[in-house]
Amino acid sequence: MEDFYINQKIVPTLRKLLNAVKQKIHFPWQKDVLHKTLREMGFTWKRSVSKRKILIERTDIIDWRCKYLIQVRKLRELGRKFFYIDETWVDNNITYRKCWQGPGVEGIMDNVSGSNRIIVVNIGSKDGFLPNAQLVYKAGCATGDYHGQMNYKNFSNWISNKVIPNLPPNCVIVMDNASYHNKEHNKAPTRSSNKSEMIEWLLQNKVEAELTMRKTKLFDLIKQHKPEDKVFEINKILEAHGHTVLRLPPYNCDLNPIEMAWAKLKNFVRGRNILGDICMTKLLQLVKEGFETISQDDWSAYCLHVEKLEREYWVKDGVMEDIIDAIVINLESDDDEDEDDDDSNDSDNVDDDL
Repeated sequence: MEDFYINQKIVPTLRKLLNAVKQKIHFPWQKDVLHKTLREMGFTWKRSVSKRKILIERTDIIDWRCKYLIQVRKLRELGRKFFYIDETWVDNNITYRKCWQGPGVEGIMDNVSGSNRIIVVNIGSKDGFLPNAQLVYKAGCATGDYHGQMNYKNFSNWISNKVIPNLPPNCVIVMDNASYHNKEHNKAPTRSSNKSEMIEWLLQNKVEAELTMRKTKLFDLIKQHKPEDKVFEINKILEAHGHTVLRLPPYNCDLNPIEMAWAKLKNFVRGRNILGDICMTKLLQLVKEGFETISQDDWSAYCLHVEKLEREYWVKDGVMEDIIDAIVINLESDDDEDEDDDDSNDSDNVDDDL
């Protein structure tokens, strides 16, 4: 996106973005799928001076990333060691979609059901995966989002029993915003909570409350006494051992180097899955062998790449901030309008004006 604004100096309409994406990757879908994907990635539409829509990232996501990068820069300057946590899955139908074939050689079998799936949880730093911290287990089912195969109890047990005992002192732990990472400590009831839940929370927080009170009054008391900032259970566990927790900005998994380790792991399994029907025992063995191929040098390169991305985001977000301030005069969202309007006006003579 920044390439259009900063380097090419043109407005990235949906049509232009679709052409650019198709030139870089295999993207068989059309504008409606790209539009939905951009929305899910956190981009939105704002009105420009010329009344022509331009695509910009949501300001709350930019702000979140800015705060994250400020924290990261400060902690790196203090010489703190960074560790990165993530979860992924591997199943028995992970294969290459294309392969060499010829007379008598059919190649890779495709389009098989993934009846065996394992969940992989790990943590690593520039020195490699943390020793003795790997967690690999069979998923309860082979369908749906792999996040549904994990929960706070399993995650917190893994943190307490496998991660903390093996961490060096005073580390920075980076993780994403999966729901089981973000279980709140002392979570305040909402307006729709039961009256008994409201009273119980108030009493636990040493606030007088009685059954005779109306829910409106109870909720007013909750708002007065609930913490200003959310406190997460995992943070408390790690901070009790002297570690600092950072959460990645939404849609920025590229700032987690373990994602590159997952890519290498899956490519290792993919390259050894010819029939697409690996049994669970073989799948576990391949994952174990795949982990052994991810070296300390790999992790060092992954972390250096992420540090480079952090610097690039810091510069680009600053440049984009100045550009958007100069272009956008109406900061109210035009989400109710049809994004296809930008392409209906995207005639040849308009493009020539750019």
